[in-house]
Amino acid sequence: MIPAIITSIRQATPTIKTLRLEPRGAFGFKAGQWLDCYADIGGERRVAGYSLTSSPLDKGHVDLAVKDMGENPVTRYIHGSAKVGDTLFLDGGNGEIFYEAGMTFHVCLIADGIGIPPHMSIFRYIDEGDSEARCTLLYSAGTPDELLFKEEIASIVQRNPRMRCFYTVTGESPGWEGRAGKINAEMIREAGVPTDALYYICGPEAMIHEMVVTLRSLGVRRKHMRYELWW
Repeated sequence: MIPAIITSIRQATPTIKTLRLEPRGAFGFKAGQWLDCYADIGGERRVAGYSLTSSPLDKGHVDLAVKDMGENPVTRYIHGSAKVGDTLFLDGGNGEIFYEAGMTFHVCLIADGIGIPPHMSIFRYIDEGDSEARCTLLYSAGTPDELLFKEEIASIVQRNPRMRCFYTVTGESPGWEGRAGKINAEMIREAGVPTDALYYICGPEAMIHEMVVTLRSLGVRRKHMRYELWW
């Protein structure tokens, strides 16, 4: 377990805060992994698991995105009283769902809502650290203002022709001129991702199961799918 100082904390969407942490010790992880994050609250050390959003190529800091949901005391602390200069404690990276350079020639990241953090780690990593792979991100959120990292993603896509992103919004969104509805077979076909790409899926449990069925219907083999079920 490594202490880490909060160096920035920002309300990135109406329900999500992003944090930058400076570990006070060696901390390594792979793109797409998660960590255990501990906080001392009321005299007890409490823990929550969060996916990393930063690329493992970023040295000296790690980034998290934490949605205000559920009753976890660490999440409540982050959204209620955490401030720059506070100390958290990190243990990781964890998880067998990750990406490393050379694993494939094309990656498709399918994210729903707060499923975007591990995919953002992979997206950043491929942009910076894998000059051969292409990456397509399919990203849905309930409303446009819940689309996290939208400006950064647009900047990456604009300067790097290997990187692409397609958005869709699932809720009522007056003024939204983009795609509406869930990520589905039609959207995946229009993105033009080959069936032998690596498909990473992250989101609510029902969405993950739906995507597995959808991808199978498109001819994607199970060995080309990567996802974790935490439930």
